[in-house]
Amino acid sequence: MAVHQFLPHLGQGDGIGNHVLRLRGLLENFGPSKIFVESTDVPKVPRVLSYLDHQPEPGEALLYHASIGTPMARYLMKQPSPVLIDYHNVTPMHFYAAYEPRVASLLYAGKSECRQFAAQSPLGIADSEYSERELKEMGFDNTATIPILMDFDKYSQEPDRRLYRKLMRTKRGTDLLFVGRISPHKRQEDVIKAFAVYKREFDPNARLFLVGRSSSGRYLEAVNAFIRKANLTDVHLVGGVPDAKLFAYYQGADVLVSMSEHEGFFVPLLEAWTFRLPVIAYAGGAIPGTMGEAGLLFYEKRYDEVAALIDVAIRDQTLRERLIAAGTARLEDFQPERHDRRFIELIESVL
Repeated sequence: MAVHQFLPHLGQGDGIGNHVLRLRGLLENFGPSKIFVESTDVPKVPRVLSYLDHQPEPGEALLYHASIGTPMARYLMKQPSPVLIDYHNVTPMHFYAAYEPRVASLLYAGKSECRQFAAQSPLGIADSEYSERELKEMGFDNTATIPILMDFDKYSQEPDRRLYRKLMRTKRGTDLLFVGRISPHKRQEDVIKAFAVYKREFDPNARLFLVGRSSSGRYLEAVNAFIRKANLTDVHLVGGVPDAKLFAYYQGADVLVSMSEHEGFFVPLLEAWTFRLPVIAYAGGAIPGTMGEAGLLFYEKRYDEVAALIDVAIRDQTLRERLIAAGTARLEDFQPERHDRRFIELIESVL
C-alpha cells in the first residue's frame, strides 16, 4: 500500500517541510511515496507534485498535514482512500482578525475542516500533547503524539562567517534573539517591551535580533511603528534568512527570548539548545511541553521580571551552564531516530 503526503505549502527550511521530507523516507516502507502540494518554494525536490495532479490509486492511503484552511482539505474529503491527519495545530483566528481578516477566515476554516476529518479519519497524529488534546476535543477517537522529525544534520553546516564576524565586531553587550515568523500570535512587540526594560535597567549596550519572514504585512508595519515610537535603535528585524545566516545569529546570541502566545511545537527551542543557548519563554501553547525543564518559563508578562530573568541567565554562570546542559539533554528526547519506528507502527496499525 502506498502512502502519499499532502500539505498546502512545502517551504524552504520550514520545520513542517523538513518533517515531511523525512517522513517520505519512512513511508517508502509501504511503497513509492509522493508529496502533493498547492505550492512550494523548494527547488528540485523529486516526486513533489501539484495536488491537482493526484490520480487516486487502489489501496493507497493519504497523510494530510493540517495547519490552515485550504481547498486541498475539501479535495481529500471526497477521496475514497483513508485520510490520516498529521496535525501541526491551527493558530486561533482571533490573533489575526485585526490585522489580516482573510487569514483569520482561513484559520477558522482550518479548524472546521479538522473537525470534519475527525468523523472519517482513522488516525490523528499531533506534534505535541497540547495539540493531541485539541484533536480529541475536535472529535478524533484514535490519536497519538509524535514530535516534528527534525533534520539535526543540517545544524552541522558552517554558519555564515562574514555575518558572524560582523555580529562579533559590532557587539558591545548582550545580544537577545527571537526566531519565528513576524506574526500577531508570536507577539514580537512583547519581546521588544522586555528588551526595552532590560536595556534600560541592566545593559544599555544590548541588542535584539528578530529573525523570521513576515506573515502579516499590517502586523509588521505595527511592529516597526512601535520600534520607531520607542526610539529603540538596537532592535533589528532581519527578515527571513538562509540557514547559514540563521546559524550565525544563533551562534552570536546570548539568550533566546520568546513571548509567543500560541505554538503547536516550537522548533526554535530545539535550535537554541543545539547552539547552546539558554531559553526564556512565556508558557504559550505547546511551549511548556516542548521545553520540559530545559529553560526558564514564566506565566505572566511582567516585563521587569522578564528583564531580570534575562539578566540572571546572562550573569549567573552556574545557572547558565545548568540551562545549557538541560537543553542538551532535552534534545535527546527529540532525536528523530527515537520516533521513526513509532510513526511506522501507527500507520501500520490503521492500514
